[in-house]
Amino acid sequence: MGAVTTTLAEEEARELRRLGLNAVCWDCGGGTQGVGIAPGGTQPDYLRFYFGTAADTWAGEVLDDDGNVVGGIVTSVNSASQDLQVIAAGILDGLADLARTGGV
Repeated sequence: MGAVTTTLAEEEARELRRLGLNAVCWDCGGGTQGVGIAPGGTQPDYLRFYFGTAADTWAGEVLDDDGNVVGGIVTSVNSASQDLQVIAAGILDGLADLARTGGV
């Protein structure tokens, strides 16, 4: 995942929480910030999804119980977007597509 500023990741996590997701700003090391999403009711450090920018768009990784990447989620949201609602809608659409197709 590409670079997202801490401020944008924090604001986006807040927007996703407002929409009902268990989202946190997550530092995955090496100066890379993103948005982690855990299943509802679980600890925020039990992430199942990690979103950030990948090349030209926002994208997500699907994580297993050990934190290994086992799949991906694409969005149509430009990586340069700063619009929290647009990014949130893209993430929600990506998660819905994953659920619809049976995911990983």
